[in-house]
Amino acid sequence: MTMPTDSRRLPAPDISYNAKLFTEIEKLSLLDDEEKRADGRYVTQPRDVFLQCGVITQAKGSAYFEMNKTKVICSVYGPKDIEMREEFQINKGKLKCELKYAPYSSPKHGDHIPGASDVEKSDILLEAISSGVCLQRYPKSQIDVYVIVLEDDGSVMPAAITAASVALVDAGIEMYDVITASSIRIAGQDTFIIDPTSSEEFSPLNLEKSNDLNQGMVMVALLPSINQVSSVVSSGHLECNVLQEAIRSCRYSAQNLHSIVRKCLVNSLKKILKQRNTAK
Repeated sequence: MTMPTDSRRLPAPDISYNAKLFTEIEKLSLLDDEEKRADGRYVTQPRDVFLQCGVITQAKGSAYFEMNKTKVICSVYGPKDIEMREEFQINKGKLKCELKYAPYSSPKHGDHIPGASDVEKSDILLEAISSGVCLQRYPKSQIDVYVIVLEDDGSVMPAAITAASVALVDAGIEMYDVITASSIRIAGQDTFIIDPTSSEEFSPLNLEKSNDLNQGMVMVALLPSINQVSSVVSSGHLECNVLQEAIRSCRYSAQNLHSIVRKCLVNSLKKILKQRNTAK
């Protein structure tokens, strides 16, 4: 092993080894003996949801979405004219999405400056909700969607997509359908965990702690009224038949979320109409 001769540099060996090679690999376990998770839910049981529209008065439309400890808030501005120096399409509007994590959302998000992961998630958000917006109704216009993750305890992207879709409807933006989303954690051939928390979500370390090929995550965004998928995101190593089953499970969970979203929008509309009648 040779050492660097330059005294101005930190002396260090030329070759290094991962410390995990000298440790015992623990078996990955997400369920207890009663087939329950750490928070007491079964694998097919999602968390309780709280959804509210019109929480930001300065925005054209807004929504707050909460799944236990996962909390996101979304604001929508526009449509507004696109400046001439920017690219625009004459017959179609432009949708801009930005997803950020609050510095206090979780221990791993301590900086307010967006990183590469935040930019990637903003692109996923844009892809998921753009299919539901009638952009041809807003030529030469731009609609801005801002999502802030207030607390991250897993399944952030489904929460952000659902909140953004509800905020667009609250802003009066014409849409083909409201969009709901769901995610699932695959931990083996037969273990499908719906709505995973941060401790249950997939990471590359899961592949090292298991000999099973099927380890990963799947997220599906759905237009529930017309039963059309707008986006599918998967990570990890999954066999084709396992991926198909995970997508079906996500679609079913997203479809169930539609009733909650519809109820929230109806209640918000009733509240607005009541306020107008009172003002008269």
